Amino acid sequence: MKRIAILFTAAVGVSGDLVFRVPEARAVGSMVENLSDNIAAIPLTSVALAFLLALAIGLAAMQFIYRWRINGLQAELDSLSNQIDGRDAALHSPQVGLIGLVASDSSGEGSVLRHVSPPVASLLRADADRLNSIDAIAALLSDGSGSRLVTSVSRLMAEGKAFSFESGIRNGARIVRVSGIPIDAGSGALGRATVSIVDISELAGARSAAEDEARKWRRKTEDLLAAVNLQTIPFWQRDEDMRIRFANIAADVIDLDSEPARDTSRRARRLGAPFSESRFIVVDGERRLFEVTEAPSTGGRGTVGWAIDVTALEEAQAEIARHIAAHEDVLEGLSTAIAIFGPDKRLKFFNSAFADLWEVDPAKLDADPTITEFLELLRELRRLPEQSDFRAYRDHWNGLFTRLIDPLEDFFFLPDDRTLRMVVMPHPFGGLFLTFEDVTDRLALERSYNTLNEVQRETIDNLAEGVVVFGADGRMTLSNPTFLRMWDLDPEFHEQSLHVSDVLEAMRPLFPVVEEAVWEDYKQEFAARFADRSVEHGRTERPDGTALEYSFVPLPDGATLVNFLDVTDTLNVQRALQDRNEALETADRLKSEFIANVSYELRTPLNAIIGFAEMLDGGYVGDVSERQSEYLKAILESSGRLSSLIGNIIDLASIEAGYLTLDPKELDVREVVTAAVSLVDERARSQNVVIGVEFEEGVDTIEADDRRMRQILFNLVSSALQFTEAGMRITLRVCADADHVDFVILEGGKGVPEEMRSMLFEVFSGVDRGGRAQGPDLALPLVRRLVELHGGSLSLEPVEGEGLCIKCRMPRHAELPEANPTFANELSL
Repeated sequence: MKRIAILFTAAVGVSGDLVFRVPEARAVGSMVENLSDNIAAIPLTSVALAFLLALAIGLAAMQFIYRWRINGLQAELDSLSNQIDGRDAALHSPQVGLIGLVASDSSGEGSVLRHVSPPVASLLRADADRLNSIDAIAALLSDGSGSRLVTSVSRLMAEGKAFSFESGIRNGARIVRVSGIPIDAGSGALGRATVSIVDISELAGARSAAEDEARKWRRKTEDLLAAVNLQTIPFWQRDEDMRIRFANIAADVIDLDSEPARDTSRRARRLGAPFSESRFIVVDGERRLFEVTEAPSTGGRGTVGWAIDVTALEEAQAEIARHIAAHEDVLEGLSTAIAIFGPDKRLKFFNSAFADLWEVDPAKLDADPTITEFLELLRELRRLPEQSDFRAYRDHWNGLFTRLIDPLEDFFFLPDDRTLRMVVMPHPFGGLFLTFEDVTDRLALERSYNTLNEVQRETIDNLAEGVVVFGADGRMTLSNPTFLRMWDLDPEFHEQSLHVSDVLEAMRPLFPVVEEAVWEDYKQEFAARFADRSVEHGRTERPDGTALEYSFVPLPDGATLVNFLDVTDTLNVQRALQDRNEALETADRLKSEFIANVSYELRTPLNAIIGFAEMLDGGYVGDVSERQSEYLKAILESSGRLSSLIGNIIDLASIEAGYLTLDPKELDVREVVTAAVSLVDERARSQNVVIGVEFEEGVDTIEADDRRMRQILFNLVSSALQFTEAGMRITLRVCADADHVDFVILEGGKGVPEEMRSMLFEVFSGVDRGGRAQGPDLALPLVRRLVELHGGSLSLEPVEGEGLCIKCRMPRHAELPEANPTFANELSL
C-alpha cells in the first residue's frame, strides 16, 4: 500500500513539474506527499477513496491556479504590447527623430552613427545622405548649439552623462529639443547611446506666449500695486495671523498694529462680511474722521482693509442740517402757507402762516398727522371744499406721494368764500411740498384790472389822437382807429402784429417822395429811436398839407408809444397869431428905438442943465442965498434921477432891440461887490442907513461882464435903499456853490405891500417906495433883464416879519443867449 502511495506521489510530482513548472506546483506536491504518508497507514479501500478524492481536489486547485496565472500573464502581455505600440508610434512620429550611437573603441572617446531615423532629416531640413556624423548634424543647428551638441555627445559616450537642451536650426525658424541618454549594453560591450531630436516649436510658442502673458499680468499687478500705492485712500492687506502683508503710502497715517485696528479685522473675519467703524485720526496735526473698513479676503485667509476720510462728508451733513434749519427759519418767516409731508405721509414741517390760513390749532399739527388725518381734520372744521366722494378725494391725495412727478397747481374754493392757490410738488427727500396762497384779493384785483383794461381800450379807441404801440421787439402791439384813419390804413391792419419797418412801408404813401436809399436810412433811424428809450416830441407836415404833432414815449414794459395829433387847424391859427405877434414885436421895437432916440436927444440939454446948476451952486458966478442953494440942490437931484432914468431906458431899449452884447471875463466877486457898494455908500450915509456886506466860504470868482455886473449890484443896492427907512440896515450877503453865485439883498424896512410884489420887476410899475420916490422906476426891471442876459434869475424871496429880500442868482460861467432857431419846411419826425 505504501508503495502505491509513493508511486502516486511520484506521478503527481512529475505531472506537476511537467504541467505547471510554476512555484505553486511545489505547494501542491508537498500537500500530496503528506497525503500519501497518511494513506499508507489505512486500508486499501480507504486508500483508493482517498486517492480519488485527493485527485479531484488537486485537479480543481490546479485548474483555478492555472486560470489565475493565465489571466495575469495576459494582462501583462497587453500592457507590454501597449507600451511597445506607444513607443513605436513615438519612434515613427514625424516630430521625433532618433539617432543611435555606438562607441568607436573601448575608450568611448569616439562614436559612430548606427541608426538615423527619417524624421531627423525633415526636422533639420537637410538631406538624409548628409547626416553621416555628429559633426554634420551639429552643423545644422543654430550658432552655439552645434558645438554644444558635439561636446555633450562626447561626454555622453565617455562618461554616460545624459544631456538636454533647446536649439534652433539654421534652415528655418523651428525650435527643437536635443536630448541624449546612455544605453546599458552589458559588460565588455562597446558603449551605446541614443540621441533624440523633438520638434517643440508649438510648445516653445505656447511657452513664449505663456511667458508674455505672465509678464503682462506681472506688469498689471505691479501697475495695480503702484496705483494702489499712489491712492490717497489708505489701503492694506493682512494675513491669517493679522500681520500686514501690504499697505500703501496713505496707510501710514493709521496705526494698523494697534489693538482697535486688529479688533476690526477680527470682527470682519468672525462675521464673514465687511465691518466698518468710525475713528478719529490725527493727520498732519489735524483731527480727521475716517470710516475704517475690514473685509475678509478670498478664501478666508486674512482681510483687506481701507479707510475713507469722511470729515468733509460729516461737515457737509452738518452744513446740510444747518441749511435745513435755516430754510425752516426762512419758510417760517414767509407769508405763504407751507407744509412738508415726508415719505411716510406724515406732516414733517409747517409754518405759522399754514396754521393761520387753515385756522387749525398748531398743537394738532405738531402731532405729525398723516395726510389722511389732516384731511379729516379739515373736513371736520369745514375748511375743505365740498366733496361728493370724500373717500376718492382722500385716495387721490395719498396717490400723489407715488404718482406725482411734475408740480401740480390747483385752486381751492372754500366754504367761507376764500380762494386758495395750491401748488404741490415732489420733495427732494421724498414726500410732498405744499404751498397755499390766499388769492381772493388778487382775483378781485384781476377782475378790476380786466375791467379797467377794457375801459382804457375803449378810451384809446375813441381818442382824437392816433396811438400806436411798438413792443420791445419792434412789432406793433396796439393801435386805435384814429391812427389807422390818419394814415389811411386798413381797419384790420392792427391785427397783423407787423414790424415797425412794415408799418412805415404802409404809411409811405403819405410821406414825401424820396430816393430808396434815403428811405431805407430813414427807416433805420426811426427804428433806432426805440432803442434810445427817450421822450421826444415834434411836429411834421405831410405833403397833403396835414400838420401832425408826434410824441415818442417809452413805456415801463420796454414798449414805446407813438401818438399823432392833427394840429392843422391849430397850426393855421398859430401862424396867424405868430404873424400878428411879429408885427407887435416890430412895433414894440420901433417904440423902443423911438424912446432911445428921444432919450439921447434929452440927455444933451439935461447935461447942460446939470452943468449950469453945479456952476451956480459952486459959486462960480457969484454967491447964492441959502434958499437959492436949496433950489439948486433940488434941481441937481432931479436931474440926476432923470439922467439915471434916461440911462436905464437906453439900456432897456438896447436889450429889447437885441443890440446889447456882453463881454464876459473872469472877475473877483469881492472886488466887484466892494466897488459897487462904494458907489452908493455916500448916499446911504446921507439917509442914515448902514450897508453891510457878508461873504460866505467858497466865494471867489465869476465869469460875467464887468460893467454890467457892477451895474446890477449898484441898482440892487440903490433900489433897496429906496425902501429902507432912516436908521435901518441893508445887508448884501454873497454865497456860492459849484455852479452859481447868489447875491441876496436884505433890508429891514416895511418892504413892499403884498399886492405890489408882482409888479416890482415890471417896467413903469410905480411901486410905492415909502414916500421918498414915487413914479416910474426902471432899476429893478433893468437888473432883471441884465441878469437873464447872463443866464441867471432874479426873484423876490419871502421874509419873516417886515422887510424885503431880493435874490440874484448868477451862473459862475455866463450862459450867453443863442440865436432863435429857424423852422424847417421839410417833413421830419
